[in-house]
Amino acid sequence: AAPPAAPAANNGNIDFGSCKPPTIRFGLNIDGRKETAFEVVNKDSFSQSSAQNGNIIVRALCDQLRDRCKAPKATQDLCIPAAAAFAAEKDKTGAQADAFNKVFGITTNFKEIQPRDNQGNLIGAPPAQGGNNQQNNNQAAAPPAAPPAAPPAAANTGNIDFGSCKPPTIRFGLNIDGRKETAFEVVNKDSFSQSSAQNGNIIVRALCDQLRDRCKAPKATQDLCIPAAAAFAAEKDKTGAQADAFNKVFGITTNFKEIQPRDNQGNLI
Repeated sequence: AAPPAAPAANNGNIDFGSCKPPTIRFGLNIDGRKETAFEVVNKDSFSQSSAQNGNIIVRALCDQLRDRCKAPKATQDLCIPAAAAFAAEKDKTGAQADAFNKVFGITTNFKEIQPRDNQGNLIGAPPAQGGNNQQNNNQAAAPPAAPPAAPPAAANTGNIDFGSCKPPTIRFGLNIDGRKETAFEVVNKDSFSQSSAQNGNIIVRALCDQLRDRCKAPKATQDLCIPAAAAFAAEKDKTGAQADAFNKVFGITTNFKEIQPRDNQGNLI
């Protein structure tokens, strides 16, 4: 297949500070590699060598948007849904780059490039058209109904420094703020301020914003928000497994996946 055309930009009013857009390329013959890999497109703005593990590129771009480009907070915040979109696609495929780029207003078509291993051999079947790869979300049967979960009890936060705050733990359950539906909420409300929500991405963003702005957690801890948001997005939407996955990145073991989701009438989903 012919190489994808140059990225098409539709950035609107996104302010990247002193930098060009944080676009990712996926392709062949990058830095002499036999395998397909990811690299930064705008190397005059961002400094990062190519990698087969695209998460390395994602983290570097998001770090530099903040520290090097001095992009405004609204642009930095886009890194959370962008990292989540990247993680939701099949690993080591061009669809991951396309999904990340789209959040920043860049249209690419790297999903058409067939992945190759480090011997240059084709890997598997051609990527599915459409790029939304969530088959793993629907394989397991729904767990049996369970009572509201107790607060998290198993913490193994090691040397993670949360600044002035307790861990940014998410709870999923019933009877939260009088809701009939299952919802997400912050556990440590003496550290983080955010009302409950059925859309857990609201909680994720609030926790990560406040880790930086309110808790003054160090950069290493703030950086955990990228894999945590990605882990959250990789699980089935509006389920306790999303909270468990987010919490695990910060060293907290929870078991909210056992709670059966309910709709806003209280019916099992």
